[in-house]
Amino acid sequence: MTNVDENQIPYPSANTVLPVSTLGFAMAPGGNNREPCVELLDPAIVQVLRRKTPTERVAMVFAANRTMRLRLEGHLRSRHPDWDDQAVMQEIARRMSRGAN
Repeated sequence: MTNVDENQIPYPSANTVLPVSTLGFAMAPGGNNREPCVELLDPAIVQVLRRKTPTERVAMVFAANRTMRLRLEGHLRSRHPDWDDQAVMQEIARRMSRGAN
C-alpha cells in the first residue's frame, strides 16, 4: 500500500488523472479481501470540475451533503418506523459527525 503525500503532488494539468482520496488510497470494491487502490477521476470530469467557479464548487458540496442527509433519513425511517422526527434527526447528526459528541 502506498500513501500519496499531497504536498509532493504538483498542481496537475487539465489532462492529469487525479486521485479521489486525499489519503492517497481507497478500498477496492469487494471489501477487505483486496488490496487498497487509488481511485482516479476521469480526465473529462477533471476538466468539468476545473471550469466551475468556487461558488459552483461550494454549491456542489452543499447539494451532496443534502442528498446524503435525505438518503440517510429515508434509510433510517424505513429501518426504524417507530422513531419520531427528533430521534431520526439526532441519528443523522450522530452519523454525519462520525459519532462525535
